Amino acid sequence: MATERTRMSSSALQTKLPRGERRVRAGLVLPVLAVVASVVIQCWPAAQAVLQYDRNAISLGQHWRLATGHLVHWGWRHLAGDISALILLCWAIGPRGGWKVILAALGGAVAISLAIVIADPSTIVYRGMSGVNYGLLAWTVLARLAASPRRVAACYAALLAALAVKVLLDVAAPGMIPNVGLPDRIALTGIAHAAGFYAAVLVWILHKSLAAQFSSRRCVGLVQAQSGLPQSC
Repeated sequence: MATERTRMSSSALQTKLPRGERRVRAGLVLPVLAVVASVVIQCWPAAQAVLQYDRNAISLGQHWRLATGHLVHWGWRHLAGDISALILLCWAIGPRGGWKVILAALGGAVAISLAIVIADPSTIVYRGMSGVNYGLLAWTVLARLAASPRRVAACYAALLAALAVKVLLDVAAPGMIPNVGLPDRIALTGIAHAAGFYAAVLVWILHKSLAAQFSSRRCVGLVQAQSGLPQSC
């Protein structure tokens, strides 16, 4: 009996999780790690200095700041706003996003920092994940747009267009739309919002294009296999 129980327990451990549960767990990775890391960094001033986006330090070879700067914030109020938005967006995206959304967020974080390096040389120090959140917001709206009926999709398309204009206004006139959470002495870095938003749109388009190509090739292969025709690579 003991041997049988041991075998049953080992086989249960070896059983893979259903695909839906794996997606749920993957979808929880991003907000959990971001919350924990951001809170720890906020409690550790020395880490803030080492991890924040700093143009001068990056030019000296400290390239990790391109990614870690989004986990550093200008205060608890700034942190609370960014983390709350991140959690809400990850909840809105749901388990279907999985690792694709995590990779898109990480890629968007680096794209935002590179955009600041190239297009905004006046920004010496940058903190916050609002740009990443704008990317996740774009991904959320695009996902809802693609999955909704025509009338509802039109509303999501209008929302996407409004967001596209809003992030451009953040670049052209950063003081026009107030940014809640930043201290008075800190100016809004509009290029971060625009880079995060449009990077996510680009990643979405590339993802859907590649998925469509893979699906069409798979369908052709299945048809050829069923008809007995020779298959080609």
